[in-house]
This record gives sequence, C-alpha cells and structure tokens, in this order.
Amino acid sequence: MYSMSATTTPLERSSRLIRRLTLTLGEQARIDRVIISFLLGAGEFPGNAYDQVAWATPFVSMLEEAAPRLVQAMRDVRAGKLVACYVRGLPEDTKKAALVLLANSIILGKPFNYSGQCGGQLVMRLVPAAGSMGNTNTTRDDFQIHTDDAALPRDARTEFINLYGIINPPGTMTSYAAAADAVSDLEPSLVDALREDRYSLRFPLSFGFGAEMWSSPAPILAGTDDDLELRFPSYAVKPSRDGDSEALMAIEKLTEALNRHAVPFALDAGCFLTFNNSRGAHRRDAIGSGDRLVLRTYSARTLDFLQSITAQQGPIFSIESYAKKIHR
Repeated sequence: MYSMSATTTPLERSSRLIRRLTLTLGEQARIDRVIISFLLGAGEFPGNAYDQVAWATPFVSMLEEAAPRLVQAMRDVRAGKLVACYVRGLPEDTKKAALVLLANSIILGKPFNYSGQCGGQLVMRLVPAAGSMGNTNTTRDDFQIHTDDAALPRDARTEFINLYGIINPPGTMTSYAAAADAVSDLEPSLVDALREDRYSLRFPLSFGFGAEMWSSPAPILAGTDDDLELRFPSYAVKPSRDGDSEALMAIEKLTEALNRHAVPFALDAGCFLTFNNSRGAHRRDAIGSGDRLVLRTYSARTLDFLQSITAQQGPIFSIESYAKKIHR
C-alpha cells in the first residue's frame, strides 16, 4: 500500500493511487488479433453466467501476451497498489468489449452479480430509462457519490467495479474519489465519529425489495490510514439515532470531501475504468437526452461468504432472504 505524506497535494496522492493507461497502436492491433483468434475457436458468447466465466478464462493468457501493461495494471489494482485504473484504446465493438471486460474482471478476482441486480446478468448493460428513480443506474440525472451495496456486510459487497464504455454522451463523466484523500480533509473528531456504529444505510432500490430497508447501526469508515475503507451511499445514509448532530455533520463533511477529491473519467467507446469499491466512492454526471451504454461487471477475490449465506455456487447470487434477515 502507498503511505501518503501529509505534505503531498491531493493531485499527487491521486496520481499514486490512480493509473491512466493509453494503449499504443501496436497494443491495440495485437489485442484485436488475439480477440479474433479466440472467437474463431471459442464460438459465441454463452448465455449462462457460469459458462461465460469458463468461456472467457482462457483468453486471459492471450490478453497478457498481447498487452502485458494492461494485465499488470489490473494485477496492481487487485493487489491494492492502485485504487483505480482508467484505460483508453480498447475495442469499441460490443462483442469484443464483453470479452475484454470479462478477462479484466477475472484478473481482478471472481466475476459475480446478485440475481436482483440488472436482471441477474453477469455482464450488466447500464442504459438510461425514462422515469427512473433518482440515484439509480438508469436515471438520467446526476448519480450522487456513493459506494455500491453499502448496506451489505463487507464480504457480501463487490470489491471491484468494472465499467466499459460503448456509448457515452459528450460531457458525461464518471468520477472516483479515494477514501484516504477525502478523509485527510476532515477534522479528527469527525473521523472518529465515522468509525463508530452510528449510521444506518439503505439497501439498494435496484434490488427490488419494494420498500425501504435499512441496515442496523454501522460505521462508515474502517481500516488504517494506508488501507482506509468506507461504505457510503451519500443519498441513502442517516444517523441511526435521532438528534445525532455530530453524525449528521460527519455525513455532510465526508460527502463534500469526496466530491472535492473526485477524479473524472469519460467512459467513451473503448474506454475502461476499474476501481476499488471499498477504498473510494464514485459518482456519475447527468446523461441528458443522449444515448448511453456502459457494460459493467463486479469482481471479488473470494465469493466464499456469498456462497455460505446463499448456499449457491454462483456467480449469480440471490441475497434477498439474507438481506431481509439483517435489515433493521
């Protein structure tokens, strides 16, 4: 992990934690060649999620041979040397994109999803929809700063969120803020408050529970300065106890700090962004009236906890029953 000196600027700290990688023309050509070779032998993209992982796994070694810099960057994110990596110059075709996305996701960990999230698809298609609720994947409005599925226990949440741009309107940015950068702005008393069991978090509306469900009191922050983690849906968190003004102020100040440190990325065609869902938070600008399509996967280094609580092999897990047991 990187130890961040108090004398470094936010930009310097972010440059150590977030990598931007533009593929060379030679790398792009080699990736395209190995994709064509793979697809000729492997056939069509399978319909079953379990088969999709098995289908894409042999491509990882081919991708490493074609673009070792890309694969090493994914390994650095997995190892915690980076909190995020943004790549430009990948294939723009949707079929090729799905293969590269799955390969990157496998390098990062084990791809998975929840059955109630985006139709239970392993490779999720994020598109705007008219009339969607705010702060959901389908809203055209600003999607405020958050970590995904924060109401769930740490081992039930995704470690890495992987996004691959296919269509993106000009000016629509996806931004990521490292938790350590944001927390460095806060007063020590507020940091202490964020580490205490004083907050309730709402379960995601995208899970389709039909009614608001909130977690039992939990902390927002955990871990050390060099490996700080947070669980924080800024629009779906509140003090567990009425009248806890310090906890409310901590929520407000953390939201401000995360937005201040958020680094923007354009998920244009052929652009890929992966980030650690526990070591930072992300947001998305308003989409407006244009079309947008982003492919998304979740990855975690282990699925043991999800397999234990659901008695399912995965990679798609039904967690509704478990979530209802642990909600407040």
